[in-house]
Amino acid sequence: VVIPKPGSTTNYYIITVPENGAVGMRYSEVDMTLNGGNGEVLPTNKNTLLFAPSSEKVTVVKHANGVYYWIIGRGNSTSKMYYSFLVDCNGVNTNAIQSNVGLTNGENWGYLVGSPDGTKLASASSGSGIEITDFNPTTGVVSNPINLGTLSYGGHTGGNYGVAFSPNSNVLYATSITNWALVQWDLTAANIPSTETFIGYAAGNGASRPSYRGGALQLASDGKI
Repeated sequence: VVIPKPGSTTNYYIITVPENGAVGMRYSEVDMTLNGGNGEVLPTNKNTLLFAPSSEKVTVVKHANGVYYWIIGRGNSTSKMYYSFLVDCNGVNTNAIQSNVGLTNGENWGYLVGSPDGTKLASASSGSGIEITDFNPTTGVVSNPINLGTLSYGGHTGGNYGVAFSPNSNVLYATSITNWALVQWDLTAANIPSTETFIGYAAGNGASRPSYRGGALQLASDGKI
């Protein structure tokens, strides 16, 4: 994930995560005035550790004040922990807001995304399943997890991977990387898990399940996924 440094028109943060493990979530700062205007990573802020061990999950949500940001990640493997880091005009605060809620993080694969309105997070863990939580964009606290289960279609269960919100934050979509299913939930319903609706199967080269198809989802600036 890449975000602008609050209060700056020239500097950006790049937040990176490994597939899993001890490498951890890290950030680097790029100054676009350096290297003849092509930009350069600042040696004093290169691959700075935020926490470890981490999974491959990372997302950014805008702070409630509309200026700052929250960097959010999840712990590795058996961890339930969500980690939120405040990014303000002074830089990245490496002291995390920790929320120990929800499902354990399965095999670490899978996306973490924030809703466009900044009030919810969705997390997909390959083995454990998919969950949605509340997010407080003022405090960085994650709460009220709802287990949406694991995707079981085409005779194969699991491989939960991609998640994306609709532009109005009222619908959640998810994919399985191994059984190819694309599904949706109505987040305005009283019983969200019961609204799971199968949309179809992702296209790809796999001849039979389990085989990688589908994968990540991304809400684009034109409002389409």
